[in-house]
Amino acid sequence: MTNTSQSSTPNRRGVNGLVDHTYKNVAAQLKEDIEGKHSSTVPFLDFVHHVWGLDRSLLQKINDREWKLLPDKLSEYQNTKYEPQLYEPFAAMAEALIQEVEKVFGKASKEAKNALLYFWNHLGLGSLKTSATRRKPDMLAIDAIFSDLSPIWLFVRQVLEFKRTSDSKSTPTGDTQTTSMSSFADASTSSARTRSSSRASDGFAIPGLPASAIASGSGLSSHADTQLPSPSITPTALAFDRSQITKPSPASSHKRKSTRSHATCNAKRARTDVVQNPVIRKVNADALQLAVYAIDCLNASTRHFTAGILIDRCEVSLWYYDRACIIRSEEFYFDSEPNKLAIMLYAMGNCTEKQAGFDPHLSLPAEFPKRSRKLPNFWQDVIGATFSFPPATSPQNASKSTILSPLLRIMETIFSYRGLISRGTMVYRVAPIVKGVEINEHEALKTSWPLCSRHLEARTIQTLVEIIPQWKDHLPEVIASATLTAEELELPRVELLKLCSIERFEDRWLHMLLMKLYGKLWEVGSVEAFQDVFVDCVECHHHAYTTSRTLHRDLSENNLMFKKCDDGDVKGILNDWDMASKVDETDQVESSTAQHCTGTLPFMARDLLVDGNPPPHLYRHDLESFFYILVWAALRYDFKSGTRLPTPECIQKWESSMEDAEDAKNMMITSGKRLKLILSHAQPQSRNRLVPWISSLGDLFYDGSDSERRSRDNPEWDSKTQGGFITFEKFMNALDRKPRHLNSPSL
Repeated sequence: MTNTSQSSTPNRRGVNGLVDHTYKNVAAQLKEDIEGKHSSTVPFLDFVHHVWGLDRSLLQKINDREWKLLPDKLSEYQNTKYEPQLYEPFAAMAEALIQEVEKVFGKASKEAKNALLYFWNHLGLGSLKTSATRRKPDMLAIDAIFSDLSPIWLFVRQVLEFKRTSDSKSTPTGDTQTTSMSSFADASTSSARTRSSSRASDGFAIPGLPASAIASGSGLSSHADTQLPSPSITPTALAFDRSQITKPSPASSHKRKSTRSHATCNAKRARTDVVQNPVIRKVNADALQLAVYAIDCLNASTRHFTAGILIDRCEVSLWYYDRACIIRSEEFYFDSEPNKLAIMLYAMGNCTEKQAGFDPHLSLPAEFPKRSRKLPNFWQDVIGATFSFPPATSPQNASKSTILSPLLRIMETIFSYRGLISRGTMVYRVAPIVKGVEINEHEALKTSWPLCSRHLEARTIQTLVEIIPQWKDHLPEVIASATLTAEELELPRVELLKLCSIERFEDRWLHMLLMKLYGKLWEVGSVEAFQDVFVDCVECHHHAYTTSRTLHRDLSENNLMFKKCDDGDVKGILNDWDMASKVDETDQVESSTAQHCTGTLPFMARDLLVDGNPPPHLYRHDLESFFYILVWAALRYDFKSGTRLPTPECIQKWESSMEDAEDAKNMMITSGKRLKLILSHAQPQSRNRLVPWISSLGDLFYDGSDSERRSRDNPEWDSKTQGGFITFEKFMNALDRKPRHLNSPSL
C-alpha cells in the first residue's frame, strides 16, 4: 500500500492530548483533528454494501419493493416537539417495517433464526461511564444477549444519534415511495454466511434478516471472509427464549471461502470508480457528536472501524469511521423512502462482527473476570479476551513470514489512545497461551495504525539493534511483529474511496508488536535505580542518533522503562520508536516526516509547542524532553510505594494547552525563582538526588535560552545546539555522569 498524500500533518495536540474529555472540549479539538479527513458523500446503497457487506442482489430485491411505515407512528414522529420523544415511534416503525421484510424474504439460515438487534436508549438506563468520560448517546445498537447488562462501548455495534430540527428536514417534494436502482450496478456474491448471535430491542424487536430465501444465496458479501478461532461462549439468561443463542465473539470457529460473480444490475448505467463532482460537506455539530461516540467505540478495544447513523427528523445519513478517515453516505428521507430504512436496519442486524468493525483477532471471554478497583473500568473491559496474533515476522528472520501465531490472554490495558484520525495505539499486558495453559511470564502487545509513509516501528528497532548492538540491552526486545494493509484487512474504505474524495487523506495500516514487558519508571524501586535507568536511556538515545542516524522524537515518561536483571540490577529501556525519524548528514529530519505531529504535551520542547507548522525537530529538543521527564519524576514519583502521585498545581499547565505549556516551561527555565518554587514540591526521596540534577540542567537550558535571545540577529549562531549549550556532553556533565563507550564501536 502506498501513501496517497505527501502533505505534512500540522502540529496539533489532538483529542488524545486533552486532560478533560467532556464533550465540549473533545468536540472543539476533534473538529480540528478531522479537518480535511472527511469525504464527499457516497451513494447510500454502495455504503451499505461495502461497510456492512449486504449483497447487491438482495439490496435490489429489497429496494425494488414498496414498503410502508405505520401512519400513526409516522405522524407522531413528525409532530413531536422534543427529541427524546422520537425514540419510541421510530422504534415502532422500524419493528413493523422489518416484520414486513421478513414475511417476504425470511431469514438467512438456521443459525440466524433468533437473530435480533437490541436498541438501547439513554432514557431508562442513564449514561455510559468510562475512566475518562460519561456519555449519553441517544440510541445504541448492540447484540441482544447483552440486553440485560449495563451497556459498555465494547459491545456497541452502531450508534444512532437523533436530532429534531425544523420542518425543512421533512421529505422534499416529489420524492417517491420507492427508489430506483439504476445507478447501483456492481458485483454480487454467492458465498454462504452464518450468524449465531441473537438481537432484541428496548421496547421492540428488530429481527435480523439474512437472505436465505434469496435464490442467489447469501445476503452478505465477502467482506468478512477472514475469521479466527474463538472460545466457546455460554449464553446469558434473558427474559425471552434464547435457547439457541450463544454470545457473539468477533471471530468464529472456522474460516469461510467465497466466490464473487460480476453480474451487472443495470448494463445501461454501470457504476464508475470515481464520483465526478464530489461535494464535501462541512462536519456540523450534530456530526461531531456522532464522531465523539466513534472515538469511544474505537477506544474500547482493538476495533478496526465503526459506523454511526445520524437521523435528523426524517433525514438519515450513514457515517463510517476508521483511523484514517471519515466517510458519509448520501442522505435519504425514511418517511418517503422506507425501502432504504429497511435496507439499513437489515444490514445492521445481519452483518458479521468483522463487518461491524470488530477486530477478528480479538475474541471475548465467556465470562468477564472481576476487575481490581484500581483498574479504570473502561480501559479494562477487554480483560479476559484472547488475541490471536496473525502470522508474524520474527526479528531473526525479518524478511520472511514465520509460523508464529501465538494466542494471547489480555490481562490489563496499559495504554489506550483517545483519538479518532490517529495512530490509535493500544498497549496490553498479555499472557501467552501454550497448549491451553497461560504462561506466567507476561508480554506486551501493541497495536497501532501508523501512516504508510512512515518507517514501521519493528523495522526501526531491528535496524537499531543491527547498527548499535552494544546498546541492544537498552532497546525493546521484539518477539514478533505483523503488518496488515487496509486491503488485507478488507476495510470498507478501500472500496469507498473509489467513490468519493478526501482532501488530505493519508493512508494508514495496522502494525502489531509482541514485545517483552518492561516496568514503568515509578515502579523502579528507588531513586538511585531511577537515576541509572534515566542515564541508560539518555545514552542509548544519543547513540541511536549519532550512529544509527535515528531521532526518537516522542520522549515521555511512558517511553522510558526498565527491566530487572538476574543479578538484581536494573537497565533502562528506551521504548516506543513508532514516531522516530531518520536524519540526514546535516542532522535534519527527513522531509517526509519532518512536520508530522510528534511529542507528548507535558514533555514537548518549547519550540515545538506551536499550532500549525512547527520548526524542524532537533536533537536538542529531545534533550529538553528528558529534562521535563526528570522534573515530572521528582514531583510525582513515590519510588518506595511504586506509585505516581497527582500532578501538583505548579506544573499542571504542562498538560493544559500548548500555549499554557509553553508559557509555564519558559517561566521555569528563564526564572530561577520559579524553578526553585517548583523544586520545593519535590518528593522527599528525590530532593538529595534528582533536585541537584534538575538545578544543573536548569542552568544549562537557561544559558541556551539566553544565548538565543542575545543572538537573534546573528546568522552564525548555532540553532542546533542553542549556541553550543545544549549538547549530549554538557547534558551528561550536568548529571555528573561520564558517557560510556562514547566513541567505541562495541562494549
